[in-house]
Amino acid sequence: MERYNKFSIALEYLDVASTLFLEDHKFLSSLHLAGAAEEILGKYCESVEIDSEILKYRKSAIHWQSKVDSSLNVKQVVSQFNYHKNSIKHFDIKKDGDAVIELDAKYEAEHMLRRAYNNLENLDMLECCPQALMQVIEITTIWIESDS
Repeated sequence: MERYNKFSIALEYLDVASTLFLEDHKFLSSLHLAGAAEEILGKYCESVEIDSEILKYRKSAIHWQSKVDSSLNVKQVVSQFNYHKNSIKHFDIKKDGDAVIELDAKYEAEHMLRRAYNNLENLDMLECCPQALMQVIEITTIWIESDS
C-alpha cells in the first residue's frame, strides 16, 4: 500500500482535467476532475486559514443578505454555486427522474478549472500549477490593454 499527498492528487486531477479540456474536449470529465481538485485545494486553503473560493462566495452571499436582501437563503445560494459539479456525479431519482441534466459543459468545466486555479493562487502556490491549466487560463482570459 502506498501513501499519497492530497495536494499532489489535486495537482494530478488538474493536469488531467486541463488536458481533457484542451485536447479531447471531454468537458464533463474535465468538470468532474476539476471539481474534485477545487474541493481538495479549497479544504487545504481553509486548513491554513485562507479563504477558499467557495468560502469567499459564501461570505459574499452573507454580505448581500445583510445589506440588500434579508430573505436570501445563503445555503441555497452556495448549493447553487456547486450545482453543476454535483449534478454530473450524483443521481437522485426524485430530482433527476429522467436521468438528464442541462448545462453548458464547456463553460462549467472552465469555471471549475478557474476556481481551482484561484485556490492555488489564494495559497500562493501558482508555481505548482500544471502547465495545461496555465494554458486553459491563458486561452479563456479576456485581456484588456489599458491606455496608460
